[in-house]
Amino acid sequence: PVMWSRPEAPDPSAPKASGTLLSHYAPRAKVRLMGDEQINAALDVIEPELTAAKIWDASQGPRIAVYSRSLWAWRPKHQGVVHLSMPGDAVTAAHDLFADLRELDATGVELIWVETPPEDAAWDGVRDRLNRAAAS
Repeated sequence: PVMWSRPEAPDPSAPKASGTLLSHYAPRAKVRLMGDEQINAALDVIEPELTAAKIWDASQGPRIAVYSRSLWAWRPKHQGVVHLSMPGDAVTAAHDLFADLRELDATGVELIWVETPPEDAAWDGVRDRLNRAAAS
């Protein structure tokens, strides 16, 4: 005799597809989407404190990561801040996004400031994934 049992009904609260939960793309560090001017202004405020070691000890590694497309070509390197350039095209950015966030997260930073991608439709998927990472 063959044993047969009726399959259980799927859990209606379970996600329909992997990656659809807001917290799916969740590095340990807190992700914040910011415009390039916001990142510059925030670095202007925090950099003197980092340099003066008020909130940062060099032996602890960097505290803040910046993932941007535009900032650092002309801005000097900051102590306590690690930078990684976001690819300039949406296809490469989408492909590299989570590896890049994991790389930044592995440095032990507490915050990852991400330059908000362009509003162009080609960047919609990257923006969606970044919003999910920031929601966690």
